[in-house]
Amino acid sequence: LYDVLSDTFLLGENLDQPLAPASITKVMTVLLALENLKPTDTITITRDMFETIPNDYTRLGLMEGEVITVDEALHACLLISANDAAMAIGITLGGSSDTFAAMMNKRARELGCTHTHFTNPYGYADEAHVTTAHDMALIMKEALQHKEFCEISCEKNYMMGPTNLCAESRGMPNGNRFISKSEYAYDPYIGGKTGYTDLSLYTIAAGARKNDRTLVAVILGASN
Repeated sequence: LYDVLSDTFLLGENLDQPLAPASITKVMTVLLALENLKPTDTITITRDMFETIPNDYTRLGLMEGEVITVDEALHACLLISANDAAMAIGITLGGSSDTFAAMMNKRARELGCTHTHFTNPYGYADEAHVTTAHDMALIMKEALQHKEFCEISCEKNYMMGPTNLCAESRGMPNGNRFISKSEYAYDPYIGGKTGYTDLSLYTIAAGARKNDRTLVAVILGASN
């Protein structure tokens, strides 16, 4: 639990233990998009934005040659954790997944992260793809500076309209139960991201704000 105002870690256990983050990786991907792209910018989908993603990983269902906006990709990343949307952002910014991972790692170092090593834009379960609760709190702190991050990650549902290759609208319900389930609603909540893989188990990074004080909480490796 990290207090943004005083730059202090209030409590924690194994703060600097490198662990697999799963889809909270997308917080960094979205942060780089918000820092380097406009929401109205367009992305033309190429095969390398989806063909290497395992079949059991969540996708938006993007097709080669399809054109989407950055804003649509951001919604897909934060609401349904679409891995093809994260790859689309990464390859748009970096030219390749590997080059974008280098951009992610550079930005992490700039934010003070000392035990983070990203290898992909979306949280693929790679043993070399790790962060810590400490580092993830610093990344989330920066993401929460962007009102678009807070607004999108707190939306309950988003409807993406037809594209040049898809005549149907795509609905995106928020998979984060802080938003989707009334019994977990928490008024000070201002945004976050959840994740899961068999390697990482359950993960979350999220923020809350009350009386001008912002707290960031990170959980890695939860069993449920």
